[in-house]
Amino acid sequence: MANINNLLKSSGSVMLNANNYNLWQYENFKPYISGRVLEIGCGLGNLTELIIHNANEVVSVDIKKEAAEFTRNRIKNNNLNVYNVDVFSDKSLKKLGKFDTIVFCNVLEHIKDDNKAISFCERYLKDNQSKLILLVPAHQFIFGTLDDEVGHYKRYCKADIVRFSEQNDLNLLKNYYFNSIGAVGWFVNYKLLKRKNTNEGDGNFQVNFFDKYIVNIVRLLESVIRPPFGISLISILEKKV
Repeated sequence: MANINNLLKSSGSVMLNANNYNLWQYENFKPYISGRVLEIGCGLGNLTELIIHNANEVVSVDIKKEAAEFTRNRIKNNNLNVYNVDVFSDKSLKKLGKFDTIVFCNVLEHIKDDNKAISFCERYLKDNQSKLILLVPAHQFIFGTLDDEVGHYKRYCKADIVRFSEQNDLNLLKNYYFNSIGAVGWFVNYKLLKRKNTNEGDGNFQVNFFDKYIVNIVRLLESVIRPPFGISLISILEKKV
């Protein structure tokens, strides 16, 4: 695991065994997953292994060769194809075709021209009310040391997603904050304490403790009342007819 942590710090290595958390995230996506699915930034396949059960075909891509290889070796399924490719190019667009669903999770914040990336996503969608599922880090005021370490350009608010929908051929169906407790932990660890290199060691202890003892409680609470803040922002966008 040490090699994975070193090479793929921004690819979800610390969440590799956070099964409860990964499932909680996916529960928010599942109602919108259908048909032919493009997963942009598969990382280590933490969500890929869940998506594959609700899709006819999954194309998972990652710009990092190590991540694509790891996911390809981790998940063996005839309906899954994993590529090491930059999807934000005209060449890739023509090669991959169009999709019923795009899952764009914890990637947009790594792209400087984020609206251009959303425009490319819109071009990948079929013209039949297909869905773009977006998850991004929330709240610029908690931008901290780990954001810098993993190459985040920014964290997002709801108004940013509204702007994406208005500037592209997309309707915004859902737009809400996710994992309020995680936001508090992020603020304390990376904004106040300015901790670094937490992808290993006791940083993993925090993730494992949260996954084992806290996730199911927070999941229940947030299923009843949407929190006014969260570590992430989940948005569901639909291509206009």
